[in-house]
Amino acid sequence: MADFGIALAASKTGGTRMTETGMSLGTPHYMSPEQAMGERTLDARTDIYALGCVVYEMLLGEPPFSGPTAQAIVAKVMTEKPSGIIARRDRVPPHVEDAVLTALEKLLADRFATAAELAAALGGELPGARRAAAVAARACLPPCPRGPRDGCRGR
Repeated sequence: MADFGIALAASKTGGTRMTETGMSLGTPHYMSPEQAMGERTLDARTDIYALGCVVYEMLLGEPPFSGPTAQAIVAKVMTEKPSGIIARRDRVPPHVEDAVLTALEKLLADRFATAAELAAALGGELPGARRAAAVAARACLPPCPRGPRDGCRGR
């Protein structure tokens, strides 16, 4: 979760780099392609990508890309599409899968411009869809292995 706000922090440095030349800032599992490339200009869409990674992991229990090294993960971030969500969790609503995969698009222009757009897409466009999406997402989670006293809440 430490990746959130990097775009804002970078913009507040007055355009100066927060890392050395050729270095990237972020956790490889949640790093956007533009972060991996060491782009100078990052914006909210970089954080949208990281949020998409978190939601993907919440739904499937693993990040969209993994590998034995940071370099292997970054190579996948740059070149591969994430696996579909519904193929592995058929109870996830199609609009949720579409929203997450849009957040994980390689090109900035293909992602949501704002978190509000992503939230609207995750919630669907029909009245009550936000509640339905939350219920569907909760139904996709495995049962809690422990009771509430052990740190597992809900369910």
